[in-house]
Amino acid sequence: MTDHRKQVQNGIIYLLPSLVSGLLPVLTLPIFTRILTKEDYGALALANMYAVFMTGIANFGLIFGYERNFFENKDQKSAAGLLYSTLLFVLGMSFLLGLLTAVFQVPIAKFLMGGSTVYAYLLIWAFVSCSIVNIKNYYLVYFKNKEDAKSFTWYSVDEILLGVVLSLWFVAGLRLGAIGLIAGQLVAGLIILLILYVRLTRILPIEFNVSLLKSSLKISVPLTPRFFLSVVGNQFDKYLLGLLSSLGGVGVYSLGQKIGQMVFIYMTAIQNVFNPQVYKRMFDQRDAQKTIGTYLTPFAYVSVLIGLC
Repeated sequence: MTDHRKQVQNGIIYLLPSLVSGLLPVLTLPIFTRILTKEDYGALALANMYAVFMTGIANFGLIFGYERNFFENKDQKSAAGLLYSTLLFVLGMSFLLGLLTAVFQVPIAKFLMGGSTVYAYLLIWAFVSCSIVNIKNYYLVYFKNKEDAKSFTWYSVDEILLGVVLSLWFVAGLRLGAIGLIAGQLVAGLIILLILYVRLTRILPIEFNVSLLKSSLKISVPLTPRFFLSVVGNQFDKYLLGLLSSLGGVGVYSLGQKIGQMVFIYMTAIQNVFNPQVYKRMFDQRDAQKTIGTYLTPFAYVSVLIGLC
């Protein structure tokens, strides 16, 4: 199979989890909205906002450093050292911030949710769920950079489907309320993470390398402010709406955003195709500055197309 045909095939495969993750939440909304209240959805949105922000701190932008340095460490020992050193650092930071969240969840909820502490318990659940996804993403980056689109898609789709099924069971079956929505995603993410851990340790035996971690941090730390600005730009509107209106208003706004996010999900799927190729050209081609722009142009048109539709 030619390189061009492989990229087209990978693009189609990468779109599958995007379509599933974009459509399933919309299709299951009529079920969840008959059980959960607007206030539940508002609290969930704010808890997820907090979780995304805090896991971003725990991550230190290392997902960018890992992806960039992946192609400079191709032998098994270096590849394993880079992956597991990064994971150990992120896991340690996540544990520390999770502990702080558990201790101060009431005052944090009071600050975020307009003085209400009724949903304080959602903060730690959302943080743990988001942390699992954050750690799992490093394994998925490994498959993406190996251009193993089938493995990437298999684990992504499995997690989405399992999460939806478990959430429906927790919310509609066990009537756990708002916590059931997060619990379903958390359990599904944990199951897939454990499967990925077992599979990757067979391919890459556990190895740690502090120097490789430091190299990634030198690249990722300067990018961390960019992440914070992105979170503020994407999530701060929910916080303001919660202050000026109510949790119910945040809930309705959050439900509307789920439809708009389908465009972002589609573009991310396309990015999974061209990212590894861009990094390869950076390290393997002398005229990369000329070829990368030409290579990316068709992807730019395809990415914009879905937004226009």
